[in-house]
Amino acid sequence: MQDSLKVLRVRAGGRDFALDVGVVRAIERPAHRVRLPGAPPYVRGVVEVRGQAVAVVDLAARLGLTAQGGADPAVVVVDSLEPVGLSVEALGDVAAVAPESLVDLGPRGHAAGLRARAPDGTVVLEVEPLVDGRPLEPAAAVLDGGGEREGRPEGPDEERP
Repeated sequence: MQDSLKVLRVRAGGRDFALDVGVVRAIERPAHRVRLPGAPPYVRGVVEVRGQAVAVVDLAARLGLTAQGGADPAVVVVDSLEPVGLSVEALGDVAAVAPESLVDLGPRGHAAGLRARAPDGTVVLEVEPLVDGRPLEPAAAVLDGGGEREGRPEGPDEERP
């Protein structure tokens, strides 16, 4: 039996997501953000975090979801090749999830930056695809298009929806 996976729960696009706490470097509520001309629409700008410039990615926009807005969005700084901030609508708690309880979202989910679904419906994110600039599948197509079937290949005798 594996140890539990510790995750930070966040909200983006009106949905509940979770990030592995092992990749979370800091949580900030920056007062000032500088826009980046020519950046992709999901890149909201750059903020200073502990003396370092950090690009901020709007998590809802990056997942192809509509932001629900928030008066004071938080930025979760995650480790990647360079630190990157993920702008989220709300922060939740840190929770422990049993790895064996997670339902893998399969190749379609992984192509959208989605790793697995927890029993409570929270979706655990794969950080690297979200911050490295690669094209992503829209998350809603995966999250709304198959429920528990996601991540399980169809057998030859299974009926397709």
